[in-house]
Amino acid sequence: MKLNGLSRVVALSLACTVVLALAPATALAHAKTPAKAPVKTSLKVAKPAAPAGLKAKAEGLTTVSLSWKAVKGATGYELYRATAKKGPYTLVQTISAAKATDSGLTAGKTYYYKLKTVGKPGVRSAWGTAAAVTMKLAAPTGLKATTAGLTSVKLAWNAVTDATGYEVYRAGPNGVFKKVCFRKVAHRKAAFQQVTVTADTTWTDTLVAPGTFTYKVKATYSDPKANSSYSASRTVMPRLTAPEGIAAAVDDNANSVRLAWTPVDEASGYTVYRSTSANGPFMKVGATTTAVYTDTGLKGGKTYYYKVAATHANKGYNSLLSKAAKATLTADKTTAAKTAPIKAKSKVCQLHGGKCQAVLV
Repeated sequence: MKLNGLSRVVALSLACTVVLALAPATALAHAKTPAKAPVKTSLKVAKPAAPAGLKAKAEGLTTVSLSWKAVKGATGYELYRATAKKGPYTLVQTISAAKATDSGLTAGKTYYYKLKTVGKPGVRSAWGTAAAVTMKLAAPTGLKATTAGLTSVKLAWNAVTDATGYEVYRAGPNGVFKKVCFRKVAHRKAAFQQVTVTADTTWTDTLVAPGTFTYKVKATYSDPKANSSYSASRTVMPRLTAPEGIAAAVDDNANSVRLAWTPVDEASGYTVYRSTSANGPFMKVGATTTAVYTDTGLKGGKTYYYKVAATHANKGYNSLLSKAAKATLTADKTTAAKTAPIKAKSKVCQLHGGKCQAVLV
């Protein structure tokens, strides 16, 4: 169908109206649809466990050895150090094994250490528990206290590396320790330098009166903060020394043994003990005020063992038993002879109450 000019204008006008009417509705539909947000993805890596069981030990005055429990899956550890418990802590080493050595430290100072575990990929744990160590001398070991008579005690102990001296402390019956001796030794200035310590790791205490005493020793350094802790203590009661040089002479004719020994200073007498076995028991057989004793009434052919103790008016100061002396008596021939048994030659039957009994003739 052909449209005239007026009809074409109307038709075109209606088409534009429809398009214009539809346009706002379409725009509104698009406006109500929200835009989708981009999807965010994150990868969380678990932290490794913190190191546990940290131990720090002074090795001399300038080095510390450290050890701890290994953490499963760790690629390494970070070691931190501070001079105060609350820090600040400074990283001093990164290590792969569960142990470390820290050197170049200062004698007398206290150091604090903490650790972190390093995992994959470079993730670090929280702090482990801190460990503290003070750079001081090791305590003396091997302290021995032996009596030398009633009024003196001899002390000896092992030398301590880097020590410049030793302090000896003594406690009487009341248990209060007092410093009684300060001994200086040559200070080791370089590695492998020989130090003479024999004369300086022994000391004899001359006591005013007898009694029971306890001793302990400290190693000292030029900086008192580096002095060692106390050694293990040793308690001793001064007493008479045990008799020495005991000799036993046998007198077979008298079935006796004569004993002699070296006199003991300050002894008021001696007690003699005897046994028929080297291992004892030893029983008291006599006492004497001199350094000789004769034991009588012994049996021939037997071996005897003797020990002697020095005695004092105060029994608490009596000495220990001496070493044993041995004496063997020759067998006595008169007692060794034996009488031959009497043999019955015949038997007769004798009635007693209607019963026959054999009688030797």
